[in-house]
Amino acid sequence: MLTRLIYLCISLGMGYIGGEAVLGHIFGEPAVAAFVFSACVVGLGQKLIKSVDKIDINNWLRPPK
Repeated sequence: MLTRLIYLCISLGMGYIGGEAVLGHIFGEPAVAAFVFSACVVGLGQKLIKSVDKIDINNWLRPPK
């Protein structure tokens, strides 16, 4: 539940801040631009978190043998 609340806050913030600025020229309505932009931000954020979880930092820090 906490994770969904965090995603809600991120979605609202990013939609309010960047929706019209980034997608305002494509969509005539600022609410639609904010919705699409916030959905993209949350979706990309989830993919980024999953990809970071798969990275093994220890292999990067150790020199090859």
